[in-house]
Amino acid sequence: MSSRAWNPSKRTVAPHFARSPIPAPDPIFVASGPDPLASIDAARLVSKWASTSRVRRATDLALDALLAPITLPALAGAGIALALEGKVGAIRFDSARVGKDDEIFLMHKLRTLLGGDQSDSSDGAADPRATKVGYFLRKYIIDEMLVLPTNVVKGQMQLVAHRPLVEADRQLMSEKLHPHDNRIWRIIYGAEPPGFLSAFGNLSLFLDPQSDEYLRARAVLDVWQAIHASPSLSRRIVADTIRLGRGKIDDPSQLAGYEETHGARYLDLAA
Repeated sequence: MSSRAWNPSKRTVAPHFARSPIPAPDPIFVASGPDPLASIDAARLVSKWASTSRVRRATDLALDALLAPITLPALAGAGIALALEGKVGAIRFDSARVGKDDEIFLMHKLRTLLGGDQSDSSDGAADPRATKVGYFLRKYIIDEMLVLPTNVVKGQMQLVAHRPLVEADRQLMSEKLHPHDNRIWRIIYGAEPPGFLSAFGNLSLFLDPQSDEYLRARAVLDVWQAIHASPSLSRRIVADTIRLGRGKIDDPSQLAGYEETHGARYLDLAA
């Protein structure tokens, strides 16, 4: 999901991950304390995902096939629009991302930005480098739909999981998080393929790209989503994404994961 700056004047609730009393720990935690994430059983989480990987993989492929009558025409139309605009050159863009087990893979997207190799982090739909057509495609994540018939089919990505990062962004997270918190987040990040949609991807629309708040929210929601991963949560995240695209959500408190993590900063920034 792309991200754009959050305008407080247009929102009623400001996302804020400040420290506050931590709720009762989830059963996945092996001990209670002021910071239950510090005692997370990462090995148990990895085992949990491994035990359901075949079912999730089959579900992804089935849903991908069902979505094909929508995604393929949308991609074809987007490609034609970009070609007619004639500003980005080659329409397809392969972005190197960090995947499962820290392996680098090429995430296939539509090229929407002007200049450069576009391998760096962007500012979402509001990125000033985006063309007029590119802005529209990024706003509705049509530019990333190319992963569905490519990366998802190959097993490099899932429909719903944490977002795939470029190595520079992952390094930035390592620099900002305390070493222990970073170890937990990296274990969770590398334990399964990244996803096309995520809880953080939806919330990021309300945050300033690459701000401390943005990085903290990513860490918190990636961990929260991994712990509570389930078909019902995936459906909620997909529904949130659709509602965002239709302009039906203008308050981040309506998104999956916000109420559960709002005011509870499980991960501290090192800075």
